[in-house]
Amino acid sequence: MKANTKYSKLGRLTQSLEVICLALAVMFSGTGGVALASVLAAPARGLGSAANFQVLGGSTVTNTGASVVAGELGTSPGTTITGFPPGLITEGGKTHMGDALALQAQNDVTLAYNSSAGQACNTHLAGQELGGKTLTPDVYCLSSLAQLTGQLVLDAQGNTAAIWIIQIPGGLSTAPNSSVSVINGGGVCNVFWIVGESATIGAGSSFAGNILALTSITMATGANLSGRALARNGAVTLDTNTISKAPCAQAPAPTPVPAPAHVSVEYQCTTDGRVVVSVGLTAGVIVAGLGEDITSAAGTGNNQIVRYLSPGYYEWRATPPAGSVLDVDHGVVDKATCSAPAVPTLTLVPSAPIVPVVIPVTGADLGDSQVLIDPQTMGLSLGFLSLGFFSLGLGLIVLTLRRK
Repeated sequence: MKANTKYSKLGRLTQSLEVICLALAVMFSGTGGVALASVLAAPARGLGSAANFQVLGGSTVTNTGASVVAGELGTSPGTTITGFPPGLITEGGKTHMGDALALQAQNDVTLAYNSSAGQACNTHLAGQELGGKTLTPDVYCLSSLAQLTGQLVLDAQGNTAAIWIIQIPGGLSTAPNSSVSVINGGGVCNVFWIVGESATIGAGSSFAGNILALTSITMATGANLSGRALARNGAVTLDTNTISKAPCAQAPAPTPVPAPAHVSVEYQCTTDGRVVVSVGLTAGVIVAGLGEDITSAAGTGNNQIVRYLSPGYYEWRATPPAGSVLDVDHGVVDKATCSAPAVPTLTLVPSAPIVPVVIPVTGADLGDSQVLIDPQTMGLSLGFLSLGFFSLGLGLIVLTLRRK
């Protein structure tokens, strides 16, 4: 009896598990499965500032013929762009040869590439020709190379937020006059071709989507692209092509959280009458207006940078490093005067005045003329005169004694 009860309980437990499994199967089939695929297909990160570029090369961008790029064109870390003109840049676009904007865009391409390449693959297309297929929004992956001959259709099925991610570990190659089209409400800007090597778009082809290639991208003669050609390390090569903006609203780039930067300026008079200015700042901050630009590769902390200035009025301004905001960006040093300690005046002790001796000179030829004699000369003369009188007196005494 107890055994029958035990097996009865086990049977009820088994039936319960079957019901739960059936419910899960229903939830993740049909519309439930599509919803899951949409979540997985959403890249963890958009293109960021790279969304502003239609063409971005890693080493160079070269062009032959009358290519038209409808937007920004740049290279980074390379600094070479050739062939413009005859190529044209329209819709207010500019060239960016290794500048800060191109560098930031290249960094965002790397983040978007890694993010999309890291998405879980839902549909495997290993060894399959892409031409003649219709793909719904999802994450697709190939085993090595991807080839396209004819037409590939991407069907959004009425979902304006539909996303396609095609992961290609090798290269992408399309035959001449091949095409990619997005239908039923989808946006070209939500198509991401993640190419592990290089991409070559055949002559006369009409391609669509964002090509993010690890190495290079080559557009053969007359090929057109609705989207972006973004090469991380190699070149983008154009030949009489049209690169147009994707026909959909671009998601705004994520707003970076600015890194805080600080600057402090203190000043006071010194004992010698100058103004001593002490500047404390975060690494990379540049302070101008205090005689010379003041900066530091590292935060100064308590070791403030000291400058000695002449008394006066100085307006200083601080510039933060890229991606930072300052708590204080300008100020004033106002020390019009700084009093130096008084220098004591030396008191001179007067010496006894030297009084010249006036000796009258007489004679028929000199009249009443007077001669000023230097006191030292006069003292020497009187000494010799006294010695003469002394000698005369001594001689007279000796003469008197002899007579006696």
